Amino acid sequence: MRRAELLRFTGDMFQQKTHARPLLDDSMTSKSDLILVASMAVIAAIWWLLL
Repeated sequence: MRRAELLRFTGDMFQQKTHARPLLDDSMTSKSDLILVASMAVIAAIWWLLL
């Protein structure tokens, strides 16, 4: 249950980030989005292992 809530929360954060990103610098934002997704996956994995 907590894992599902965490996944929903990170999904909402990612949606806000992608909706709020400017359309001009696509290469920069796509790279930062990849870093963001990777860091969120690591955080979610650590969080799930600790629970």
